[in-house]
Amino acid sequence: MAVVNVTPANSSIDGFTPTSYTLLAADQYDIANDGRILVLVTGGAASSVITFVTGGTVGGLAVSDKTLTLPAGERRLVGPFPVSPYNNAQGKLRITSDTSDCTLIAIKV
Repeated sequence: MAVVNVTPANSSIDGFTPTSYTLLAADQYDIANDGRILVLVTGGAASSVITFVTGGTVGGLAVSDKTLTLPAGERRLVGPFPVSPYNNAQGKLRITSDTSDCTLIAIKV
């Protein structure tokens, strides 16, 4: 599995051009997260499960990952993601997909 570092677009009142990433099932996607990150995911030809991996614990107990079932061809804007429990030890939000035809755009607000 490769780890792909995703650069979020900075939102602006003047508009902005975000970078779109195609999610591959074999890879993991990391976004530096300060609690102000939104993620726009767009489904491909088939339904997909997008996983937002949690890196934290509460009271010593692991927090379950957040999953999003994305119907084929539909879009969802998700977030923002609190630093705890979503950030891993590197301060990043990790995202995975079970299919290889979704797209992701990260936006910092």
